Amino acid sequence: PLVNVSFAREQVSLNSKVNVLLSGQIVGSKFITGNELAAGSAQVAVANLGADGSKALTATLVDLAGNVSGSSPAISLALDRVAPSAPTLALTCASDSGLKGDGLTKIDTPSLRVSFVASQVSAGNVISVSSGGQVIGTKSLSAPEANAGVAQVTVSSLGADGMKSLTASIADRAGNISAASTALQISLDRTPPNAPLLNLVASSDTGISDDNITSDATPQIVAVFN
Repeated sequence: PLVNVSFAREQVSLNSKVNVLLSGQIVGSKFITGNELAAGSAQVAVANLGADGSKALTATLVDLAGNVSGSSPAISLALDRVAPSAPTLALTCASDSGLKGDGLTKIDTPSLRVSFVASQVSAGNVISVSSGGQVIGTKSLSAPEANAGVAQVTVSSLGADGMKSLTASIADRAGNISAASTALQISLDRTPPNAPLLNLVASSDTGISDDNITSDATPQIVAVFN
């Protein structure tokens, strides 16, 4: 990472040295440039911080005579390079119109149930749902959702009717992004069938045929549809 080190300009000079230390060991250093001297701060690239976990960094200044300042107050940071496991994705019951579990829906802004390993996430982690490589829904996890291991994400319009392939991933607070979930296949169908036609069955059409007059109190009706 880059660490920003601020200093009193009148106490240093061009080519004074900034050191960043971890547990007493120098993990980054640089000589102060003219622009940095004028600004009163310098950014120092820090070498590998080692294993994941909590780190406390301090900084010192070394003047041209070799005098070393006292250490700065420590800055604490947590190193986390492990991404969460891939989540799983499902259509919520409320968005699964028609026969449940058939992968068909008429809702073009469905809500999706995203499940994940609760111990690998925390509040503020972000779920992203994608279709065709484009993000169509995001959700920042609340503490209850993170603890429960499940959250609902409502996506924007799925577009034209047809088959859709949706995936989800989770980004943690350190910026690590999980692998994509197994794709959820949804068929979007918002086109209703044509209205059917009703006809009186011939055996129920007493008297003159096709006059829609009958003496049968319990006639049989046939529905004709495409």
